[in-house]
Amino acid sequence: MTSDTVLVVIATLTVAVTLLLIRYRTAAVRRYFFKPIESGRLIFGAFILIAGVITALNSGVAWMMLLGLVGIAFATAFFYFEEPHKDIR
Repeated sequence: MTSDTVLVVIATLTVAVTLLLIRYRTAAVRRYFFKPIESGRLIFGAFILIAGVITALNSGVAWMMLLGLVGIAFATAFFYFEEPHKDIR
């Protein structure tokens, strides 16, 4: 198992290198790193929500099941108001 100090150093270096790349190669970072990840965030978030809802509903614990139902209600409201299905090309 990696020590906490090593993890903090790695995370700090990642932030520093990312900020340097953004400062000196803004267009490249936006085009090749940020845009592909941002375009997939809806799908990635949907997978996380589905996994969380399935886990919560299968837990048998009342508050977790309620939390899963809130997740379903949020997804329903999101699709109703934001209409992301209309953005798919």
